[in-house]
Amino acid sequence: MAKLTITSLAAMAAIAAYALFLQSNPTSADHINGASYSGTNSAGGTVDFSVSADGLQVDNFHFTEPAGQCGPR
Repeated sequence: MAKLTITSLAAMAAIAAYALFLQSNPTSADHINGASYSGTNSAGGTVDFSVSADGLQVDNFHFTEPAGQCGPR
């Protein structure tokens, strides 16, 4: 069995703490029935979508990418 370095142990501890944080914050992904959302992505494009009145599906979804950003980087 390979020895674990202090750096790898610290990285594993940070990952475990982040995973616990994600599980303890379930409201971060809540939606509002009938709402519309819009914003920008990390590449500078836009995204917008709307949630159905009953909150069970996405009615509309649209995104754009900045010019010249077609395909994988």
